[in-house]
Amino acid sequence: MQDRLRKYDIVRWGNELIRELISIKEEQEKFSIKLLNSELKEKIIEHYKQSKRRLILLDYDGTLVPFSRMPMRAKPDADLLDLLK
Repeated sequence: MQDRLRKYDIVRWGNELIRELISIKEEQEKFSIKLLNSELKEKIIEHYKQSKRRLILLDYDGTLVPFSRMPMRAKPDADLLDLLK
């Protein structure tokens, strides 16, 4: 234990902590949300209009409607149904 304490002083501990924090931040950035800018939005709309075969996939529980402990209660409200129409 004494040997470990000599090798693992506050400076080493601090350096390892900072390295880990930087590593975690880099990992988080891989999963960050990419916002849709107006240029990309227009491009998507144009491609959609020109497409002969169209498919839109939407996530439901937690995206279109709030999460529910009972999936049968996760129902769209009138505003969502109007939006989808």
